[in-house]
Amino acid sequence: AAAAAAAAGGRAAGTAGAADAAAVLALEAETKAAAAAVNGARAALAAKEAEVESATVDLKALATQLEEIRETSAAGLAAMSADVTRFRDAAATAEAAAESTAAAES
Repeated sequence: AAAAAAAAGGRAAGTAGAADAAAVLALEAETKAAAAAVNGARAALAAKEAEVESATVDLKALATQLEEIRETSAAGLAAMSADVTRFRDAAATAEAAAESTAAAES
């Protein structure tokens, strides 16, 4: 009876050992899955960071182009304003000359 009890105890210990080993294997699998998920998240984050960096470079280039357009527009407006002033002065001079000629003929 003692031998049977010892054998049963040994089987129970073996069963508990097998359950512990299975739990350890399950934890190892979970750990590996978590590590893979972390690595995947890191890769996704790196991809997003690269995307943001690219968008930032694009926005900086657009800002530079916008500033160039603004400067060109301002220069163009200044040139047009100078032309308008010159044409007004020429028209005033022509009008004064016409009035002077009309006065001289009268």
